[in-house]
Amino acid sequence: IRVGSQVLTVIGFLNDAVTSPILGIDFNRSIIVPFAAARRLLPSASISGVAALLSPGSDDTQSSKAVAEYFDRRMTDGTMQVRTARQLIDNIDRQMGIYAALILGIGAVSLVVGGVGIMNVMLMSVLERRHEIGLRIALGARRGHIRLMFLCEALVLSFVGSAVGTLVGYLTGWIFATGSGWQFE
Repeated sequence: IRVGSQVLTVIGFLNDAVTSPILGIDFNRSIIVPFAAARRLLPSASISGVAALLSPGSDDTQSSKAVAEYFDRRMTDGTMQVRTARQLIDNIDRQMGIYAALILGIGAVSLVVGGVGIMNVMLMSVLERRHEIGLRIALGARRGHIRLMFLCEALVLSFVGSAVGTLVGYLTGWIFATGSGWQFE
């Protein structure tokens, strides 16, 4: 094949590979060339990353140490990091924990704001319905009956608000997932 002004010889094809979100490389749309050929093709070819697949049963910790020692002896300048899949997964787990805590905090604030909103609505309802309350007391209602009436109204208001909020949340999630091509669960 011709790449720019260089002619390269195809020596093989890789089997179809699953795209790894950790590596960020789609091997199904990539070509692999020797480093010397890359220097001829690119004006400033340099090694920016190396991905390796360990043989089954290998210890990733020992292998990463051996790779780090190998490159430390041969590198004259620059820095290098060796990360194993286990370390990448641990980092992702920590990030997901942070995101979960953040979402929990946002949910808690939302619940407090919702509770304050319901409290204000009920307070205004009591103030606006003083005549109704007085009439009910005049007809024989006790304080517990009045309290029960407002607690039932607050409970209905909370359940309806929660149901509508849950429905809107699920609908928004479904629209976002469908628009992004993700599976909605």
